[in-house]
Amino acid sequence: LSHDVSEIPYLRERHEKLANAIQLFINMGIESGEFRDNIDVNSFAELL
Repeated sequence: LSHDVSEIPYLRERHEKLANAIQLFINMGIESGEFRDNIDVNSFAELL
């Protein structure tokens, strides 16, 4: 996309929801031992 996510409310909301879902997924993986607990969950979710 050529748009900045922060400029369009719909995209910003979708971005935040997706980042939260990814964070939850990673946290569940950490708790179950699928992922290491030294992952920076927030940064990783934002990157994706």
